Amino acid sequence: MRITDWVAAKDPEYLALRRAVRAAIVTPICLLLTAEVIGDPVMATFSAFASIGLLILVDIPGPMRQRIVSYVALGGACSVLVCLATLLSGNVWLATISMAVVGFGVVFAGVLSSVLAASTTTLLLAWILPVSTKASAADIPARVSGWALGSALAILAVALIWPAGSSDPLRHQAGEACRRIAVRLRAQAVAAMNRSSAAARTEDPDSAAAAQAVMNKLKGTFRRTPYRPTTLSTSGRAMVRMIDELDWVSVVADQYGSAVKHAPAVADVAAVWDAAADVLDRCADVLGLPPDADSRAARTALDAALERLDAAMHVVRHSATIRSQLVFTSCEPSFRGQELSYAVRQVGRNVALVAAAEARSFVDQLLGRTPDMQSSLGVARFRARSHFDVRSVWLHNSLRSAAALAVAVFVATQLGVQHSFWVVLGVLSVLRSTALNTGQSAVRGLLGTVVGFVVGGAILLGIGTNTVVLWVLLPFALLAAGFAPAAISFLVGQAAFTLVVVMLLNIIHPAGWQVGLIRVEDVAIGCLVSLAVGLVFWPRGAATALGAALSAAYRSSAHYLSRAVDANLTGRGGAAIAEKATALADFGRLDDAFRQFLAERGAKHVPLAEASSLVTGTVALRLSADAVVDLWHDVDGAKDLGNADREVVASAQQIERWYDSLAESLSLDGHMPPDPISGKQIGEDRWAAALAADTVPGTEMSAVRVIWTADHLDAARRLQPKLAEAARTAAESRGAWLT
Repeated sequence: MRITDWVAAKDPEYLALRRAVRAAIVTPICLLLTAEVIGDPVMATFSAFASIGLLILVDIPGPMRQRIVSYVALGGACSVLVCLATLLSGNVWLATISMAVVGFGVVFAGVLSSVLAASTTTLLLAWILPVSTKASAADIPARVSGWALGSALAILAVALIWPAGSSDPLRHQAGEACRRIAVRLRAQAVAAMNRSSAAARTEDPDSAAAAQAVMNKLKGTFRRTPYRPTTLSTSGRAMVRMIDELDWVSVVADQYGSAVKHAPAVADVAAVWDAAADVLDRCADVLGLPPDADSRAARTALDAALERLDAAMHVVRHSATIRSQLVFTSCEPSFRGQELSYAVRQVGRNVALVAAAEARSFVDQLLGRTPDMQSSLGVARFRARSHFDVRSVWLHNSLRSAAALAVAVFVATQLGVQHSFWVVLGVLSVLRSTALNTGQSAVRGLLGTVVGFVVGGAILLGIGTNTVVLWVLLPFALLAAGFAPAAISFLVGQAAFTLVVVMLLNIIHPAGWQVGLIRVEDVAIGCLVSLAVGLVFWPRGAATALGAALSAAYRSSAHYLSRAVDANLTGRGGAAIAEKATALADFGRLDDAFRQFLAERGAKHVPLAEASSLVTGTVALRLSADAVVDLWHDVDGAKDLGNADREVVASAQQIERWYDSLAESLSLDGHMPPDPISGKQIGEDRWAAALAADTVPGTEMSAVRVIWTADHLDAARRLQPKLAEAARTAAESRGAWLT
């Protein structure tokens, strides 16, 4: 295999390689200007780490103009932190307490927005570096000017050196999938309306094949990516969810498109197919626009298409009720139209969310204001308050990080370690989400450090204090340090980073191989501190918290569906308002946990494709419950169909129990998901028999609603094979990682 093929396989879109190349160019330039031209070692240290912090430790996505604004704001904020930390570095207690306060604040601020979450490590570095090395106010100009120089050159590199594309890697393929599926839906509608011959009513196989091919390509690209192909931003998370939603639409078109021509009101059902195709076409238009383009006209067209889809669905529901027959096959096409409309509406809403999120101002993005919120500060206050909760993963991680970093500063100062800030950086490097993961990362961090030290020591033994060779080798070490953590492994990345540190310190302060030995000692102390704090505080990580949030969301969504069926068919106990509120709240926490999961750099221990499928499954389940509520909102139950409603309610309770079992498998290690249940197991034959026995003249409208309610339950059942497979893969991956 050629090296280019290997790099492409390890690093799709070359995201890690771009960062590494920029750092390999800019960091040596920073050193050359400060250490050789200006001759200030303090300025050299801070400029070098500023360039590494902005080029390797953070990757802010989006259009170039917004990206540059974000990097400038980050560089400015870091310069302020460097100044304040220097003032507090002279007193060990002030340094320790301030490290705890700033560590908590920086990590917890990530809950507000993706911009802050992505910048956490760089912001912490800007405080750790100055606060853990004693200095006076006289050193502030050299430190701040060094950081400012490194930041300025890093920002220029982001704009000029191999700039990344402004669009999400999956955006173009998602737009193409929308377009192809729209062509297929429109062809199915035309075929259903063409009564001239049986051949004319057959779907064009070419449009079906083209739609399936582009959908397979989209899913394949998503699954092949070893780490996040999208960002943790609002628009990035919407893109992740959209993949499964498009797959849902594709399945409906594939399995039920031919049923349109069998509908009693074929023209009305075909109109839903055509309106859905129009929505997907408008989605493709929006996704085809550059993120920094004015998308208001395209979004207005998308909103209008969604309104036409709602109107078409209202007509088909009304006509299906009027023309109802107590046969499942005659009602199925109209129900599939409803299922298609819900799925397409969800795709449309996510595309509109992508466009609106990308059009936000920098302040709105920084404070995490979503397009449907009125006040940026109000959103920030709401999110901050909602996460001062014992269940919040952000609160857990913030407290643990603050404690670990503060203890590291105190221990390093009291032990008199020569380069005390490396103790704190050791904590920052290995601090992970669970105590077990911290332990594994500590071992890998130490092994990587030893490997880097051995390689660096060998180089230094061979060349002595000849810095010319170090200047030559430094760019290659930076390439490895930037590329390896995301594309190869944490251990290799730690080794490369250690090698970079050894070279940097020997270029600035030539001292030979002893620098590497000090580095091993310091990071070992940092790893032990991190492990101890991780054991004391809440051992909940991004993947673990995601599993717990998924479990809660599935339980509440399944209960909402079961309660909606019971309350609306029988009229008992009023509407399922409280259950819906609980389901929405649990999904809000799930979305935050998913954002934390996406924020973790490197390969995912739970595959990203399976994680996103499980997240999207909760949305589909909640939409099924919403559809049931909407179906019965103007009817006082199905009291005239007593046997039928009891059978459907019993089936809803059975489905709820299945999802409870799925939830248990997601939150507990060692529990595998249950096998999917079949249509016979939830009593499809009993529904039909009960309806046939109960229905008398005058009850046909209730009978149709019962059938559609049962079909919504069946839609929730048909989700089960995909969700069980995703949960099983996630459990096996988690188990393999833990062992």
